[in-house]
Amino acid sequence: MAESRAKTFSIGFRTTSLERDLSDAVVKEIMILTAFMNHLKTSRIHHQVVIELIRQRSMHLFHTQTNNHR
Repeated sequence: MAESRAKTFSIGFRTTSLERDLSDAVVKEIMILTAFMNHLKTSRIHHQVVIELIRQRSMHLFHTQTNNHR
């Protein structure tokens, strides 16, 4: 079933809709985190706070995307 829903990109990777949605969400998340990190360059927030934020957002992203495909 997943094979019939898979799509081949021009570079040769085959992906399911879940993988494509996760990829799109990850790109958006990276853009958000990059903007946040650029902001932090001028602030004094401890790097552990940033690491924890990234961990929490990553877990939330994964659970949100996988639940959308059930």
